[in-house]
Amino acid sequence: MLPFVLVLIVVLFVMGFSNPLLWVAAGVLLYIVISSGRGALTRDPEYQQYRERRIRNARYEKRFRREHPHGGGGGGGGFR
Repeated sequence: MLPFVLVLIVVLFVMGFSNPLLWVAAGVLLYIVISSGRGALTRDPEYQQYRERRIRNARYEKRFRREHPHGGGGGGGGFR
């Protein structure tokens, strides 16, 4: 839906050179898209999944750092 609206805004802007009223229509449409689009990203299911995964990973890393305060890799690497 959003790509269609953006293309419509561009078409109205270009056609506005022949009729300036179309610039007003493009401006009004742009205003509606911007004002209604606030928070639209958070309603995107893919973004929700991404955000939940980031929160889970952050919690895991926080817990891991708390349980293994010195890195705890156990690989035996590093200098002595």
